[in-house]
Amino acid sequence: MIVKMKSTYMLMVLLSTGSGAFCQQNETKASKAKPMIKTEKIIYYDVKPLKNERSYGFGRDLYKEYDNNGNQLTESIILAKEGTDEDENNLSYRYHYQTGKLDKAEHFSVLRAGIKHEEVRFTYSTDGKLEKEALIVFQDGKEVLNKNSFYTLYSYEKDQKEEHWRFDEAAQKFKLSYRTVKEFDNRRNLIKETNYDEDHQPYRTNIKTYNDKNQIIREIAVDQYSDRDESILYNPQGDVLKINAKNRGEVSYTYKYDEHNNWIEKTEKEISVNQGKSKISNHHLIKRTIIYY
Repeated sequence: MIVKMKSTYMLMVLLSTGSGAFCQQNETKASKAKPMIKTEKIIYYDVKPLKNERSYGFGRDLYKEYDNNGNQLTESIILAKEGTDEDENNLSYRYHYQTGKLDKAEHFSVLRAGIKHEEVRFTYSTDGKLEKEALIVFQDGKEVLNKNSFYTLYSYEKDQKEEHWRFDEAAQKFKLSYRTVKEFDNRRNLIKETNYDEDHQPYRTNIKTYNDKNQIIREIAVDQYSDRDESILYNPQGDVLKINAKNRGEVSYTYKYDEHNNWIEKTEKEISVNQGKSKISNHHLIKRTIIYY
């Protein structure tokens, strides 16, 4: 299986950005020459020989709302309304901002009647740098501490350092879970990320290479169990054309664009390699409906 460009576990993305800007519209797509996106609806279809069919993979079909500054306000999972052919939006994330920075992100359980079960809070220094991200767990509407509770502390010297602390239920206190050291080039591109365990031993390293457009063109990940080496190609619009995973297969994409040069339809074909044999493991048509300000 090839690692996809977009993580399906949003909170892990949320807690690894270090910038609080993960839920903004892509800067290359939100230039002053273009109108800002107000809402977008993303629907997946399985490509079939005779007729494409809705995938209905949980968490794939999404509805997103943005403010007129490009900040994402909500993300909802689209599900089929029971007993009908209609869709309904089920709120999954709501984002709040203060003075232009992400202040908190609420996470709601789609499968549990939309109750809020997690919230991530962000704290910044006086010069605007992210200092802390804390994941707060809720049960029955109240804050609780359990094994899912954790926070990340940031420090900025030559490299960016992060300490990730998780709540230990047996000890009833937070303990250091792991540390991350991030190295950047002179264009502030993340070029190396190393994770260290609680005994300060490295156990995972990611290395990224960029082109002159600051696009990732190669990513190597090595840990104690496996390794991953991916090369990435882009089209002139800046969208990914192909991800080639060494000895594992590839994912290729095609696009259709609207008059504002934002994609409104793309195909995604994943070819997996297992014991030297290749096969199509996933083939999707993805439609994106955009409403602009």
